[in-house]
Amino acid sequence: MLLLQKQRKRLSEGPQGACMNGSGESGKEVTGKTKEVLNAKTKTRIGFWNVRTMFETVNSRLIRIRLRGRHNNLSILQCYAPTNDHEEEDKDLFYEQLQAELNEIPRHDVITLMGDLNAKVGDDNNGAERTMGKFGCGNINNNGERLVEFCASNDLVIGGTLFNHPAIHRLTWYSPNRRDKNQIDHIAINGIWRGSLLDVRVKRGADVSSDHLLVIANIRLKLRRTDQRHADHRRLDVNKLKDPDVERSFTIQIRNKFQALSDKENNTQQEMEDTNHLRNQVKTTPCLLRGYLDVFRHLV
Repeated sequence: MLLLQKQRKRLSEGPQGACMNGSGESGKEVTGKTKEVLNAKTKTRIGFWNVRTMFETVNSRLIRIRLRGRHNNLSILQCYAPTNDHEEEDKDLFYEQLQAELNEIPRHDVITLMGDLNAKVGDDNNGAERTMGKFGCGNINNNGERLVEFCASNDLVIGGTLFNHPAIHRLTWYSPNRRDKNQIDHIAINGIWRGSLLDVRVKRGADVSSDHLLVIANIRLKLRRTDQRHADHRRLDVNKLKDPDVERSFTIQIRNKFQALSDKENNTQQEMEDTNHLRNQVKTTPCLLRGYLDVFRHLV
Protein backbone atom coordinates (compact mmCIF):
# COMPACT_ATOMS: atom_id res chain seq x y z
CA MET A 1 0.00 0.00 0.00
CA LEU A 2 2.96 2.33 0.62
CA LEU A 3 4.02 1.85 -3.00
CA LEU A 4 0.53 2.79 -4.18
CA GLN A 5 0.55 5.92 -2.02
CA LYS A 6 3.88 7.03 -3.48
CA GLN A 7 2.68 6.43 -7.00
CA ARG A 8 -0.54 8.32 -6.33
CA LYS A 9 1.42 11.27 -4.99
CA ARG A 10 3.67 11.27 -8.05
CA LEU A 11 0.71 11.07 -10.43
CA SER A 12 -1.22 13.80 -8.64
CA GLU A 13 1.58 16.34 -9.21
CA GLY A 14 1.80 18.25 -12.44
CA PRO A 15 4.90 19.90 -13.90
CA GLN A 16 4.87 22.66 -11.26
CA GLY A 17 3.62 20.41 -8.46
CA ALA A 18 -0.02 21.39 -8.97
CA CYS A 19 -2.62 18.78 -8.16
CA MET A 20 -3.82 17.12 -11.37
CA ASN A 21 -6.74 14.79 -12.07
CA GLY A 22 -6.90 11.97 -14.63
CA SER A 23 -7.81 14.31 -17.50
CA GLY A 24 -4.92 16.69 -16.79
CA GLU A 25 -6.98 19.44 -15.12
CA SER A 26 -5.47 21.22 -12.14
CA GLY A 27 -6.94 20.87 -8.67
CA LYS A 28 -8.15 24.49 -8.82
CA GLU A 29 -10.16 23.72 -11.95
CA VAL A 30 -11.94 20.72 -10.47
CA THR A 31 -12.96 22.35 -7.19
CA GLY A 32 -16.50 21.34 -6.31
CA LYS A 33 -16.44 18.01 -8.13
CA THR A 34 -17.59 15.09 -6.02
CA LYS A 35 -15.09 12.65 -7.51
CA GLU A 36 -11.48 12.84 -8.52
CA VAL A 37 -10.09 10.02 -10.63
CA LEU A 38 -6.38 9.42 -11.04
CA ASN A 39 -5.74 6.94 -13.83
CA ALA A 40 -2.21 5.55 -13.91
CA LYS A 41 -1.00 4.46 -17.32
CA THR A 42 2.17 3.01 -15.90
CA LYS A 43 2.41 -0.52 -14.50
CA THR A 44 3.11 -1.40 -10.87
CA ARG A 45 4.56 -4.62 -9.49
CA ILE A 46 2.94 -5.73 -6.22
CA GLY A 47 3.86 -9.30 -5.24
CA PHE A 48 2.71 -11.41 -8.17
CA TRP A 49 0.39 -8.62 -9.40
CA ASN A 50 1.60 -6.87 -12.54
CA VAL A 51 -1.17 -4.33 -12.72
CA ARG A 52 -2.42 -0.94 -13.79
CA THR A 53 -3.94 1.05 -10.96
CA MET A 54 -6.90 3.39 -10.84
CA PHE A 55 -7.66 5.49 -7.76
CA GLU A 56 -11.09 6.97 -7.25
CA THR A 57 -11.63 9.32 -4.33
CA VAL A 58 -15.33 9.22 -3.52
CA ASN A 59 -15.35 11.53 -0.50
CA SER A 60 -13.46 12.15 2.70
CA ARG A 61 -14.50 8.73 4.02
CA LEU A 62 -14.23 6.48 0.94
CA ILE A 63 -11.61 5.71 -1.65
CA ARG A 64 -11.76 2.98 -4.28
CA ILE A 65 -8.77 1.29 -5.89
CA ARG A 66 -8.89 -1.28 -8.70
CA LEU A 67 -5.85 -3.41 -9.50
CA ARG A 68 -6.05 -5.11 -12.87
CA GLY A 69 -4.30 -8.45 -12.73
CA ARG A 70 -3.59 -11.20 -15.21
CA HIS A 71 -6.29 -13.64 -14.08
CA ASN A 72 -8.43 -11.63 -11.64
CA ASN A 73 -8.91 -7.98 -10.82
CA LEU A 74 -8.68 -6.80 -7.21
CA SER A 75 -11.01 -4.00 -6.06
CA ILE A 76 -10.30 -2.37 -2.70
CA LEU A 77 -12.70 -0.12 -0.80
CA GLN A 78 -10.81 1.84 1.86
CA CYS A 79 -13.18 3.26 4.49
CA TYR A 80 -13.28 5.53 7.48
CA ALA A 81 -16.67 5.03 9.12
CA PRO A 82 -18.33 7.42 11.60
CA THR A 83 -17.70 6.58 15.23
CA ASN A 84 -20.29 4.82 17.31
CA ASP A 85 -21.31 8.14 18.91
CA HIS A 86 -22.15 9.83 15.60
CA GLU A 87 -25.71 10.65 14.59
CA GLU A 88 -27.70 7.83 13.01
CA GLU A 89 -28.19 9.96 9.88
CA ASP A 90 -24.42 10.14 9.36
CA LYS A 91 -24.12 6.38 9.68
CA ASP A 92 -26.99 5.79 7.28
CA LEU A 93 -25.43 8.14 4.73
CA PHE A 94 -22.05 6.43 5.02
CA TYR A 95 -23.43 2.94 4.39
CA GLU A 96 -25.62 4.21 1.54
CA GLN A 97 -22.54 5.65 -0.16
CA LEU A 98 -20.59 2.48 0.57
CA GLN A 99 -23.35 0.37 -0.97
CA ALA A 100 -23.45 2.57 -4.06
CA GLU A 101 -19.71 2.17 -4.60
CA LEU A 102 -19.87 -1.57 -4.01
CA ASN A 103 -22.62 -1.89 -6.61
CA GLU A 104 -20.32 -0.37 -9.23
CA ILE A 105 -17.65 -3.03 -8.75
CA PRO A 106 -17.89 -6.03 -11.13
CA ARG A 107 -19.03 -9.04 -9.13
CA HIS A 108 -16.29 -11.28 -10.54
CA ASP A 109 -13.57 -9.08 -8.95
CA VAL A 110 -11.81 -10.03 -5.75
CA ILE A 111 -13.49 -7.45 -3.50
CA THR A 112 -11.76 -6.26 -0.34
CA LEU A 113 -13.43 -3.91 2.15
CA MET A 114 -10.95 -2.52 4.65
CA GLY A 115 -10.26 0.38 6.96
CA ASP A 116 -11.22 2.00 10.24
CA LEU A 117 -14.86 0.96 10.44
CA ASN A 118 -15.20 1.88 14.15
CA ALA A 119 -17.18 -1.34 14.58
CA LYS A 120 -16.90 -3.93 17.32
CA VAL A 121 -18.41 -7.18 16.03
CA GLY A 122 -17.73 -9.34 19.11
CA ASP A 123 -17.27 -13.11 19.14
CA ASP A 124 -20.89 -14.28 18.91
CA ASN A 125 -21.52 -15.36 15.32
CA ASN A 126 -24.81 -17.20 15.87
CA GLY A 127 -26.92 -16.65 12.78
CA ALA A 128 -24.00 -15.00 10.98
CA GLU A 129 -21.68 -17.94 10.40
CA ARG A 130 -21.22 -17.09 6.71
CA THR A 131 -20.31 -13.49 7.55
CA MET A 132 -17.90 -13.79 10.48
CA GLY A 133 -16.03 -16.23 12.64
CA LYS A 134 -16.02 -16.63 16.41
CA PHE A 135 -12.68 -14.99 17.15
CA GLY A 136 -13.73 -11.37 17.40
CA CYS A 137 -12.95 -9.24 20.45
CA GLY A 138 -15.27 -7.61 22.95
CA ASN A 139 -19.01 -7.13 22.62
CA ILE A 140 -20.81 -6.00 19.51
CA ASN A 141 -21.93 -2.36 19.33
CA ASN A 142 -24.29 -0.46 17.03
CA ASN A 143 -21.62 0.06 14.39
CA GLY A 144 -20.78 -3.63 14.61
CA GLU A 145 -24.39 -4.59 13.98
CA ARG A 146 -24.46 -2.32 10.94
CA LEU A 147 -21.23 -3.81 9.59
CA VAL A 148 -22.38 -7.41 10.07
CA GLU A 149 -25.70 -6.65 8.39
CA PHE A 150 -23.95 -4.90 5.49
CA CYS A 151 -21.51 -7.78 4.98
CA ALA A 152 -24.28 -10.37 5.17
CA SER A 153 -26.35 -8.61 2.50
CA ASN A 154 -23.33 -8.34 0.16
CA ASP A 155 -21.78 -11.78 0.81
CA LEU A 156 -18.67 -10.39 2.51
CA VAL A 157 -16.67 -12.17 5.21
CA ILE A 158 -14.99 -10.28 8.08
CA GLY A 159 -11.51 -11.76 7.98
CA GLY A 160 -10.23 -10.67 11.39
CA THR A 161 -12.77 -12.92 13.13
CA LEU A 162 -11.80 -16.11 11.27
CA PHE A 163 -8.35 -16.77 12.75
CA ASN A 164 -7.62 -17.76 16.34
CA HIS A 165 -4.70 -15.50 17.15
CA PRO A 166 -3.81 -14.14 20.61
CA ALA A 167 -5.74 -11.02 21.53
CA ILE A 168 -2.68 -8.79 21.00
CA HIS A 169 -2.69 -9.84 17.34
CA ARG A 170 -6.41 -9.09 16.94
CA LEU A 171 -6.83 -5.79 18.81
CA THR A 172 -6.32 -2.94 16.36
CA TRP A 173 -6.73 0.23 18.45
CA TYR A 174 -5.31 1.41 21.79
CA SER A 175 -6.22 4.59 23.66
CA PRO A 176 -3.39 7.03 24.44
CA ASN A 177 -3.29 5.78 28.04
CA ARG A 178 -3.16 2.18 26.70
CA ARG A 179 -6.05 1.16 28.95
CA ASP A 180 -8.83 0.95 26.38
CA LYS A 181 -8.37 -1.35 23.42
CA ASN A 182 -10.73 -2.57 20.72
CA GLN A 183 -10.92 -4.43 17.45
CA ILE A 184 -12.43 -1.76 15.21
CA ASP A 185 -10.30 -2.00 12.05
CA HIS A 186 -11.37 -4.77 9.71
CA ILE A 187 -10.59 -6.43 6.42
CA ALA A 188 -13.47 -8.20 4.66
CA ILE A 189 -13.42 -10.21 1.43
CA ASN A 190 -16.25 -11.45 -0.77
CA GLY A 191 -17.47 -14.90 0.18
CA ILE A 192 -16.54 -16.65 -3.06
CA TRP A 193 -12.86 -15.96 -2.26
CA ARG A 194 -13.07 -16.87 1.42
CA GLY A 195 -10.83 -19.89 0.89
CA SER A 196 -8.13 -17.63 -0.57
CA LEU A 197 -7.87 -15.59 2.65
CA LEU A 198 -5.01 -17.31 4.47
CA ASP A 199 -4.54 -15.01 7.45
CA VAL A 200 -5.47 -11.67 9.02
CA ARG A 201 -3.48 -10.36 11.95
CA VAL A 202 -2.13 -7.20 13.59
CA LYS A 203 1.53 -6.23 13.19
CA ARG A 204 2.45 -4.47 16.43
CA GLY A 205 6.01 -3.59 15.43
CA ALA A 206 5.07 -1.34 12.51
CA ASP A 207 5.51 2.37 13.26
CA VAL A 208 2.54 4.03 11.52
CA SER A 209 2.37 7.12 13.77
CA SER A 210 -1.18 6.35 14.84
CA ASP A 211 -3.13 4.94 17.74
CA HIS A 212 -4.28 2.26 15.27
CA LEU A 213 -2.08 -0.74 14.56
CA LEU A 214 -1.28 -2.12 11.12
CA VAL A 215 -3.58 -4.95 10.00
CA ILE A 216 -2.20 -7.40 7.44
CA ALA A 217 -4.16 -9.86 5.30
CA ASN A 218 -2.63 -12.77 3.41
CA ILE A 219 -4.53 -13.58 0.21
CA ARG A 220 -3.55 -16.32 -2.22
CA LEU A 221 -5.82 -16.78 -5.18
CA LYS A 222 -6.72 -20.37 -5.97
CA LEU A 223 -7.41 -20.66 -9.67
CA ARG A 224 -9.10 -23.61 -11.28
CA ARG A 225 -6.69 -25.65 -13.36
CA THR A 226 -7.58 -26.10 -16.99
CA ASP A 227 -6.17 -28.76 -19.29
CA GLN A 228 -3.92 -27.35 -21.96
CA ARG A 229 -4.68 -28.64 -25.41
CA HIS A 230 -1.71 -28.74 -27.73
CA ALA A 231 -2.84 -27.87 -31.21
CA ASP A 232 -1.18 -29.43 -34.25
CA HIS A 233 0.73 -26.60 -35.90
CA ARG A 234 2.43 -28.65 -38.61
CA ARG A 235 2.83 -26.77 -41.85
CA LEU A 236 2.43 -28.35 -45.28
CA ASP A 237 5.45 -28.12 -47.56
CA VAL A 238 3.67 -27.56 -50.88
CA ASN A 239 6.98 -27.16 -52.66
CA LYS A 240 7.37 -30.95 -52.57
CA LEU A 241 4.52 -31.21 -55.09
CA LYS A 242 6.89 -29.89 -57.71
CA ASP A 243 8.50 -33.33 -57.68
CA PRO A 244 6.62 -35.47 -60.31
CA ASP A 245 6.81 -38.62 -58.17
CA VAL A 246 5.44 -36.85 -55.11
CA GLU A 247 2.70 -35.22 -57.19
CA ARG A 248 1.68 -38.60 -58.69
CA SER A 249 1.58 -40.27 -55.28
CA PHE A 250 -0.42 -37.38 -53.81
CA THR A 251 -2.92 -37.50 -56.70
CA ILE A 252 -3.45 -41.25 -56.27
CA GLN A 253 -4.05 -40.90 -52.53
CA ILE A 254 -6.57 -38.08 -53.04
CA ARG A 255 -8.38 -40.08 -55.74
CA ASN A 256 -8.56 -43.14 -53.47
CA LYS A 257 -9.99 -41.01 -50.62
CA PHE A 258 -12.76 -39.64 -52.84
CA GLN A 259 -13.44 -43.10 -54.30
CA ALA A 260 -13.88 -44.49 -50.79
CA LEU A 261 -16.35 -41.69 -50.00
CA SER A 262 -18.24 -42.40 -53.25
CA ASP A 263 -18.44 -46.14 -52.48
CA LYS A 264 -19.67 -45.38 -48.98
CA GLU A 265 -22.37 -43.11 -50.42
CA ASN A 266 -23.47 -45.81 -52.88
CA ASN A 267 -23.60 -48.39 -50.10
CA THR A 268 -25.65 -46.04 -47.97
CA GLN A 269 -28.09 -45.49 -50.82
CA GLN A 270 -28.42 -49.24 -51.39
CA GLU A 271 -29.05 -49.80 -47.70
CA MET A 272 -31.80 -47.19 -47.76
CA GLU A 273 -33.43 -48.88 -50.75
CA ASP A 274 -33.31 -52.27 -48.99
CA THR A 275 -34.82 -50.72 -45.88
CA ASN A 276 -37.65 -49.15 -47.85
CA HIS A 277 -38.33 -52.46 -49.60
CA LEU A 278 -38.50 -54.30 -46.27
CA ARG A 279 -40.82 -51.65 -44.88
CA ASN A 280 -43.17 -52.08 -47.85
CA GLN A 281 -43.14 -55.85 -47.40
CA VAL A 282 -44.12 -55.50 -43.76
CA LYS A 283 -46.96 -53.14 -44.67
CA THR A 284 -48.39 -55.48 -47.35
CA THR A 285 -48.16 -58.67 -45.27
CA PRO A 286 -51.41 -58.08 -43.27
CA CYS A 287 -53.33 -57.52 -46.54
CA LEU A 288 -52.07 -60.83 -47.96
CA LEU A 289 -53.00 -62.63 -44.76
CA ARG A 290 -56.53 -61.25 -44.85
CA GLY A 291 -56.84 -62.46 -48.46
CA TYR A 292 -55.72 -65.97 -47.53
CA LEU A 293 -58.20 -66.09 -44.64
CA ASP A 294 -61.10 -65.07 -46.91
CA VAL A 295 -60.27 -67.86 -49.38
CA PHE A 296 -59.98 -70.34 -46.53
CA ARG A 297 -63.45 -69.42 -45.21
CA HIS A 298 -65.04 -70.00 -48.66
CA LEU A 299 -63.42 -73.42 -48.88
CA VAL A 300 -64.73 -74.43 -45.51
